[in-house]
Amino acid sequence: MSILSKLSRQENFTESEKNIVRYLLEHKDEMSNLTISKVTQDTFTSNASIMRLCKKLEVRGYRELRLQIIKESERQRQEGKSVDMDFPLGEGDSIDDITGAISDLMGETLQTMKGLSLAPALGRIAAWMREAPHVYYYAAGDTLLTVQGFANRLMKLGIRAMDADEHKEINASVPPRSET
Repeated sequence: MSILSKLSRQENFTESEKNIVRYLLEHKDEMSNLTISKVTQDTFTSNASIMRLCKKLEVRGYRELRLQIIKESERQRQEGKSVDMDFPLGEGDSIDDITGAISDLMGETLQTMKGLSLAPALGRIAAWMREAPHVYYYAAGDTLLTVQGFANRLMKLGIRAMDADEHKEINASVPPRSET
């Protein structure tokens, strides 16, 4: 969920935190010059209140919160509108509204993914998978088809991929080893 969506929802916020959020949203265009001292002074709160809010928003601190607000505000300005990633479609949306929202959502998702530095983590995961004797996967419903396709690609690379549920059934039919 985007930081601006989290701020707008104000879920499980104290009155003090709601006051800080209102202030931040009202001054989001000034965020680059908005220090934590200025926020605490103007909202009659403390640094600790802001840090508790940051923790609820799952950001490391005020600096990260400020940077995320600046980044999202700028992106919204450039795109001309924002997409609520949690509820991109509304009741009564026309076909054009729906296709536009899905297009915007996909673009926003790609921009977010582009901004993440996933290469090191993906490299470690790939190394673990190459070294593992078996890779177990678990999926259900529509996701199962996607995961089975991925497992098929792994097998083509020589990596043994197995459905965790099927493995459980196979092991259940094998009698336990007796220790002598």
